Amino acid sequence: MTDSFNGRAENELHPVLSRPPVIPYCRELYKRRQLILAIPRNALRAQNMHTVLGNFWYLLNPALQTVVYFFVFGFLFDANRGISNYLGYLVIGVLTFNVIGQALTSASRCIVNYQSLIRSLYFPRTAVPIASGLSNIYTFLPSILIFIFIAVLTGETPQLRWLFIPVALLITC
Repeated sequence: MTDSFNGRAENELHPVLSRPPVIPYCRELYKRRQLILAIPRNALRAQNMHTVLGNFWYLLNPALQTVVYFFVFGFLFDANRGISNYLGYLVIGVLTFNVIGQALTSASRCIVNYQSLIRSLYFPRTAVPIASGLSNIYTFLPSILIFIFIAVLTGETPQLRWLFIPVALLITC
C-alpha cells in the first residue's frame, strides 16, 4: 500500500516535518473538500444558533452600517465632496473595508482557533485557512445584496463589470 502524499510504501520511513510535493498535496486537499465546506458552515451555524436574529443578522448588519455611515458622513458632515453617487460609493467602501478587516482577523486566528482539530486529525493544513476564507465569503454574500439594492435604488444601471464582483471577493478573502 502506498502513502497518499509521496507514493512511497507505508512502511518506508520519511521525515515527519518534510513538505509533501505540491501535486499530491493538492490532490489530498481536493479529497478533503467536504471538510473544507463543512467547517465554515458549522462555525456560522454555531455562531448564530442562540441569537434572536440568527442568520438574518448578516443582512441586517450591513444595512444598519450603511444607514449609520450615510447619516454621519452624508448628512452631519456633508462629506460627499462632489461624488455623484455618494451613497453607492460609501456602501462599497465601508462594506468592502469590513470584509477585508474580517478576513485579516480571521486569517490570523484560524490556526489557533482550530488547533485541537489540527492536532487530532490528519489532513492538509491548508484546509483551515481556506475554510476561514470561505466563512468570510459566506458572511459577505448578504452585503453584495445590499450593494445591488443600493445601486439600483440610486439609479445605477447594471454593467458588465459587475460580474467581476465575485472575482474581487475571492481575491479579497
